[in-house]
Amino acid sequence: MTKVVQQRSDERLKPMEMKKQKITNNSSESVNEKVPDICQKLLEKQDNLEKSITEVVEKLRSAEEKIDKILQKREEDTDEKKQTEETANSIENPVTSPECSNEKSSQILPMTGKCFVLKHVFTNVQDVKEEVVKFGKEEEHFGVTWQVCLWKEEDDQLGLYLHCAKSLSDEKWLISSDAHFKLVSTNGKCHSELMSDTHGYTNGNTEFVAYGPKRFIEYNKMEEDFLEDDKLAVEIHVKIKEMTGIYKNDLKSFGDDMKSFSDVILVVNEKKFYVSKLYLAGHSPYFNSLLMGHFQESKKSEIKLTGIDADDFQNYLEILYGEHSIDEYTVEGILMVADMYETPLVIRKCEEFLLRKSKKTLKKKLQMSIRYNLDTLKKQCFSEIKSFADMKNAITGNIHDLDQPILAELLEKGFDLYSTLKMASGNIVKLDIGGTIFKTTKSTLTRFDGMLKVMIETEIPVEKDESGCIFVDRDPTHFRLILNFLRDGHVTLPDSEKEILEIQQEAQFYLLDGLMELCKRQLDPNIIKLNVGGTVFQTKKCMLKRFPSCFKLEKDEAGRIFIDRNPKHFPLILDFLRDGVVLPDDMKELREILKEANAYQVDCLVWLCNKRMNDLGLRMYSSANK
Repeated sequence: MTKVVQQRSDERLKPMEMKKQKITNNSSESVNEKVPDICQKLLEKQDNLEKSITEVVEKLRSAEEKIDKILQKREEDTDEKKQTEETANSIENPVTSPECSNEKSSQILPMTGKCFVLKHVFTNVQDVKEEVVKFGKEEEHFGVTWQVCLWKEEDDQLGLYLHCAKSLSDEKWLISSDAHFKLVSTNGKCHSELMSDTHGYTNGNTEFVAYGPKRFIEYNKMEEDFLEDDKLAVEIHVKIKEMTGIYKNDLKSFGDDMKSFSDVILVVNEKKFYVSKLYLAGHSPYFNSLLMGHFQESKKSEIKLTGIDADDFQNYLEILYGEHSIDEYTVEGILMVADMYETPLVIRKCEEFLLRKSKKTLKKKLQMSIRYNLDTLKKQCFSEIKSFADMKNAITGNIHDLDQPILAELLEKGFDLYSTLKMASGNIVKLDIGGTIFKTTKSTLTRFDGMLKVMIETEIPVEKDESGCIFVDRDPTHFRLILNFLRDGHVTLPDSEKEILEIQQEAQFYLLDGLMELCKRQLDPNIIKLNVGGTVFQTKKCMLKRFPSCFKLEKDEAGRIFIDRNPKHFPLILDFLRDGVVLPDDMKELREILKEANAYQVDCLVWLCNKRMNDLGLRMYSSANK
């Protein structure tokens, strides 16, 4: 059977081999004739393809310009319509449909460029009083602090505002923005309104710190559709159109004085930047394509850039030209421009600043690392998450809005935290000592041999209270000291002999030999304690035989011999009694020691002090004669 199959397959191969041979012969004969024609056709196709690409690019750019004009006209028409309605009805900021059939309005506010979202859940909303502002949490975006504000009008209307916390006492500044105000609920309902306005100084010296729909929604409607457990979820989507006077002074000029070094003018918000095509192209693939490629812009002497701020572009260029423009206020705007124009050098410098110098919150750093794909910064942020509270504070907005890779990393981090917490909680032991609860670890209780170690490490049944704590029917007064001894084997015993006896008794109960030995040494009758001017000293009883008057002195409340003297030189006197001492050369100090030696009737030390003083006097006399 196998042979038959082989034979048939061989028969099939023979005609194919013949066909291949024929093709090979024919192709070898005509190859020289066809090569020029093929090359010519390929060149024609390449030219046609380049023309098609250029036409497509031109159409796309033309379409983009038309869309911008349509959007601008639509915004102007919307503003005119609002003004007409306000004049006709005498109502400020008309309210949009509560059923969020106007959700298309979110498309009018493109969230690209200098954009951010403020989300806040207000609590105890029913307690909000009329004409009292309720603020949300502060958030920093593009170097400025922002807040959501809630305001209840007298006629039961609820206002919603975008508040800028930048001080008006600063130099004149202005932030122009579009804002999409929203109320959202878990049942899918939403209520929204679009507004455009400014913060800061405008129209001369007029000051603005907040704007928003004053009569955003009726209070009763808000309670019915959006209030859940006395909580109200609010969102404000913000697109900054222009910022002036916010950042530092320019470090480098790209104005008229740079004309002679420039071959192209880039225009951002009507501000002209004179730059070098080649220099920008060398740092940015985007500018390489735009300025050096086959686009129509490469032939223009002046190109308009949209979607960015002039101050941000100024700072971006300064970094490319070697200036240090990155700080807490500028870094986010610079990073946005660098990301848009694919500039690795600037992105790296911004990330280095955020890693090493920035004091921004963990939440803000993680937010920026995700938005601009800063992997090193993201790793640092995850490493700083040490608890579930840190994780909650770091997550921005709704967790379902995060990308899948970020969700996976957060989930992995959550498992790590859970494992750590579980291990830590498994090592913690609660003890009920005579009705007082103490919390410690298994490692502490098992560090030294004793009753507590046996209770923890063996399966001997132990009594527990109603909350599951190990119960020990002892006085808890000295148990804290016992725990301190168990932690490192050292403890400072009290001065009172009565307390030491109590601690010794507890140490005996818990079978702690080391603590019992400490108490025994402290209670040694051969050891005497002296209270010299409030400072306690310890020495052997035999040493006091050299103090004839000590046993006649009073004792303090702790049973220590009390000596009403300055304790400054008493350590030197004790050292002298133990094994002699080297006296100082200072005459003033010697006189003080002599005075104390006379008071304690240490005759030998008195003699040594006098001799030392005489020697020093003679030495000084000899030096003077020389």
